[in-house]
Amino acid sequence: MWVPVGIPLSTESTPTGLKFANTTYGIVLAYDYFPQFSLRSSFDSLISSLLHKGSQILYSKLYRDDFFAVSFSDGITDGYARYHRIGQGGIGFSLYWNHSAMDLHVERIATLVSGSIWSSMSGAPFTDPFSVMPTVANIARAPSQGPEPQPSPNPEPKEAEPHLPKSGTGIFITTQGHVLTNAHVVRDCLEIRIGLGQGNFATGQLIAKDPANDLALLKVDAKPQYAGALRSDVRLGENVEAFGYPLANVLATSGNFTTGNITALAGLGDDSRFFQISAPVQPGNSGGPLLDENGNVVGIVSSKLNFLSELRNVGDIPENVNFAIKASVAANFLQDNNIKYQTGEPAQAMKGPDIADQAKRMSVSIECR
Repeated sequence: MWVPVGIPLSTESTPTGLKFANTTYGIVLAYDYFPQFSLRSSFDSLISSLLHKGSQILYSKLYRDDFFAVSFSDGITDGYARYHRIGQGGIGFSLYWNHSAMDLHVERIATLVSGSIWSSMSGAPFTDPFSVMPTVANIARAPSQGPEPQPSPNPEPKEAEPHLPKSGTGIFITTQGHVLTNAHVVRDCLEIRIGLGQGNFATGQLIAKDPANDLALLKVDAKPQYAGALRSDVRLGENVEAFGYPLANVLATSGNFTTGNITALAGLGDDSRFFQISAPVQPGNSGGPLLDENGNVVGIVSSKLNFLSELRNVGDIPENVNFAIKASVAANFLQDNNIKYQTGEPAQAMKGPDIADQAKRMSVSIECR
């Protein structure tokens, strides 16, 4: 999510997220995640609280059971809040500012932050704003301390940073060329390239996406001989294997196979859509298969815990704390899009090399440009 730079903001961890603040200019930006969250109740409670405090509601919108947005002012402090439903929880931000303390148009910052959350939750494109680095003297409404410095004539043009492609992994889920992956792997793509082996790439078409559950369905002009079979009845402690194409242009292009087990039957905040797994994964594993000992797909690799953030928050470095979306969630997504998929059952355990071969047959690399 987007956070403004250039304003001197202090960062603070809170029980529900992160807070960025500058008390001198009366600006507070808070990002929050609540594991249990009623969108309508929270909306009604916020409106009631603001009216009770004498604030004027400038704008309010409750959109079905997806999100709400509220803009308000008490004459001195302005504010904007936006929250989205995600599973049983809610995620969003609130921004408060003293409009008489600075020359910045903070309502435009609110619009940008709101747009970044909308993009994150819906998969809609979001264009990063130009980076502007105002100084403290330019922000505060203080008397001028002398003539402002004049720009030098004919400044050298700055070279634009290249937009590097993102990479990830996908799973052939049908023999008609349907590929299952994470929604974040193909977010904001102008072109999706799917690797079919030995340097052969084909253009992928985005068929459907579910940003709330981080799933996407692609279609490629290919007829794979093997498609993954989904299995849902997974037990705590089961051995699992992850396959993918992590760290493109760094690690082997032939794929990466790691082993571990199911360490928890829920994700962060007891999110029941996810498994926690100990199989090591890296950036680029996203969207790849998590397999059981029979080669069935029991999950779709999704994310790993940020150890730098945890080191800052709890003073410890987590090891192999990774997450995968459960096959049951993927099955519901496929059913909603009328995709017939295969189901797998426990059988005689396969040897590791055989599972790796099967994983490679069903997996593809994905490049998002």
